[in-house]
Amino acid sequence: MSGRQRFMNGELAELAAIATATVGAVSTLFVDVQIAPVALLLLALALFLELANRRRSEQRSRHQSDQIRRQLQQQSQAIALLNDRLAAATAPVPPRIGDTDARVVREQLTAVEQSLSQVVQYLDRSALPGRVERIEGEIARLQNTRIAVSREPMSTPDPSPPAVASPPIAWTLRHTLPAHTDVVSALAIAPGRFAVSVSWDRTLQVRDLTSGAIIAEPVTSPRGFRSVAAGRLLATGSFDREVELWQCEGELPTLEIAAAQTLTGHQGSVRALAALPDGMSLFSGSYDGTLKSWDWDGRLLDSCADASGVIHALALEPHGRWLASGGGAGTLTLWSLDPLAPTGYLQGNLHTVESLAVSPDGTLVAAGCIDGAVRIWAVPTGDRPNASEPIATLGGRNGQVMAVAFVPDAPFLLGGGVDGAISLWHVPSWQPIAALNAQGNTGSKVASEGIASFAIASDGNYLVAGGANGTLWIWERSR
Repeated sequence: MSGRQRFMNGELAELAAIATATVGAVSTLFVDVQIAPVALLLLALALFLELANRRRSEQRSRHQSDQIRRQLQQQSQAIALLNDRLAAATAPVPPRIGDTDARVVREQLTAVEQSLSQVVQYLDRSALPGRVERIEGEIARLQNTRIAVSREPMSTPDPSPPAVASPPIAWTLRHTLPAHTDVVSALAIAPGRFAVSVSWDRTLQVRDLTSGAIIAEPVTSPRGFRSVAAGRLLATGSFDREVELWQCEGELPTLEIAAAQTLTGHQGSVRALAALPDGMSLFSGSYDGTLKSWDWDGRLLDSCADASGVIHALALEPHGRWLASGGGAGTLTLWSLDPLAPTGYLQGNLHTVESLAVSPDGTLVAAGCIDGAVRIWAVPTGDRPNASEPIATLGGRNGQVMAVAFVPDAPFLLGGGVDGAISLWHVPSWQPIAALNAQGNTGSKVASEGIASFAIASDGNYLVAGGANGTLWIWERSR
């Protein structure tokens, strides 16, 4: 039985007792006076019970009131706590280092996934089974050669053809310049005007070929320059995936270099640029494996993926009829320019290509490779678009060949690399000629730190080399 029911039953019993005592007392007064004391006793008992019941009722009411008050206090405290928690949850929280780190980690993981995807795509494009097959074939050929030689009587091999004592053209070193503080990553020569050098020290410099003096305020890039080309404007490629166009204003001996436009679209560093001095187009090759053509107003004309993968080097045919590209797969791709499309491949090389050059008549392509060799291909024609083997391999270098160039008006090829030497070969006999160095036409090295880049003027009168230590050397040709 609940408390409320017990309370109601007590009230009913009390009322019944009072009513009974009252009726009895009244009846006694009018009927029998002798039983009056009993009736009065019953009435007093009823009144006592009524007072006791009232007192219990008041105590019960106070107890219930105290319980209700405590419950209200507890509910108030709970509401206040919920309000505090709600305020804390909705208040702006300053970013924690852990949140920032997590965001950075997520971005890095996304970048890693993209890189892995690019690696897989590169492996798919690089025809690795074919390259492995060529390696195995070469090993078998060498093994057969070793066996055949072992069966023959021992004999002294024919000595190599002697190097020519001095080239029929002479170069005079005019300037040795401490130009940059880091690797001179690329060089270009504007026709008859000036030399442009870019470096990993994030600066671009413009120098007069005759005096070697800086003729424009150097400009900087926040990410460092990787490549450069000189055409209607100057163009630079960088590690931030962009191509920058620069306007040269003024007249020699003072120029002003001003940023003209930024070209975007590559997904990797811009490793190579190529442009003819009087051409209408600029070409950019990237680590993302794409080749793009632009006009000098900054419009993207065409874009095409190189099936060989990463592009490290570009070389235009001197008359602007086609373009060659090379990179990590070792295969060279030949391109038509309008439209931009691959037309053939120069194969038979298993080593990364660091530099490219096309002969003045457009019949030969030279590639400087990471294994220290310069490989020469005859450009295929007609119904044979692919050349499977080089026609010559020029060795004798210690370390990768970072720069190659044909002399525009004489049958000679130059090559420079990390061993610090600038070598010369006669074309087409490919006989070596005494190397250039800082003292003239004899000796073996220009710099112990290595040659990172060079460029030759379109008229063949100047040769500029850039060192791994930031030095520039300028040679002038003696007629």
